[in-house]
Amino acid sequence: MNSISINRTPTKDLMSRYGIGRTALYERFKAAHVKPIKEGTRSHVSHQDIEELDRLDAYLKTGGVLSEFRSKIVPIEEISSIETLLDEPANITTNWLMSVVERLIFTSKKSPLEQYRELEEVSQQGWILPTSDIEAIIGIKPRILGLTYGSFQIIRSLKVGREAGWLVKKKAGAPKSRVNDLMEEISN
Repeated sequence: MNSISINRTPTKDLMSRYGIGRTALYERFKAAHVKPIKEGTRSHVSHQDIEELDRLDAYLKTGGVLSEFRSKIVPIEEISSIETLLDEPANITTNWLMSVVERLIFTSKKSPLEQYRELEEVSQQGWILPTSDIEAIIGIKPRILGLTYGSFQIIRSLKVGREAGWLVKKKAGAPKSRVNDLMEEISN
């Protein structure tokens, strides 16, 4: 077992920890700038995030409201330069910086074409992927009847573990672009 997984808590355990439901938990995530890390079908939060959620819970128990809570966590979207970090209070800790680095690693952006390359490989290999993997590749969950995504068809297949399985097929004869049609009309 590696040290990264030891310092994480499943999000499903937090509802009972704070005595709240799922919607309230995600509202707290938003107020505290906590972003769960998704691994397959499960989500986890770091030890630093738990500390921030505990601080929020204590604040709410004293009569505070979510909209007025001041989180110590700066959302990654707001970190545009080193000056942003320098403007933070002097109590920036190593744990906070580790949390920022961890979020940057797990939320790194891929090339827009990467999803098509991955779908191409899945199609060529004939792999059946679970719903969570398809969602990780294209950003949306396929529904019961399947989905057409670009020049790929995503078709429901067998089950993979507890999830529906999906087969990816590349459509034969992907449509020509409108530019090619216009060029043909001009040349005629």
